[in-house]
Amino acid sequence: MNFSALGNRLYTGETSVDFVGKRKIWYLMSLLIVLVAAAGVFVRGINLGIEFEGGAKFTVPSTTSVENARNIVKDAGIETALIVSVGNERLEIQTPPLEQDQIENFISKISTDFKVEKSTITTQSVGPSWGADITRQALIGLGVFLLLVILFLTIYFEIRMAMAAIVALLHDLLITIGVYAITGFEVTPATVI
Repeated sequence: MNFSALGNRLYTGETSVDFVGKRKIWYLMSLLIVLVAAAGVFVRGINLGIEFEGGAKFTVPSTTSVENARNIVKDAGIETALIVSVGNERLEIQTPPLEQDQIENFISKISTDFKVEKSTITTQSVGPSWGADITRQALIGLGVFLLLVILFLTIYFEIRMAMAAIVALLHDLLITIGVYAITGFEVTPATVI
């Protein structure tokens, strides 16, 4: 099938697609996609970044497998840690919030076990109260944005068109959240913006 020829025929009016006549099919497909997205949110949950949950993140230059890294982290006394391989030569280890002395002990232990210098391990630490504050601010910002969009659409368009645009906006937001949940992408302040 030659898509450029089809595009040309659609553009010139030689061919048309009856979107309105097939609207029930489109509504059904849209509903199905939204339900899959909602199921993804409820089943898998949203993978919030360290900025929202609080905790510590360590980046270690190592080619060790994630399984071996998980064992090393457990031996260091951290039972619940998220370990991700970044590229071929780095690991990111995300832990619950740790005190400063726990961070220093953890760095000492993993630098020995991973056979790397302490200075090559980067650390990022966010307290749980700061993470909760960022979460609250992100939700307020998103809410204000949506209210302003609704206000603008209501003023600029007639009310029925504005409502359709708002429903489309919420539809797209739900699908985006579902994609993040299903794929396990990390939600950070940058993704909220």
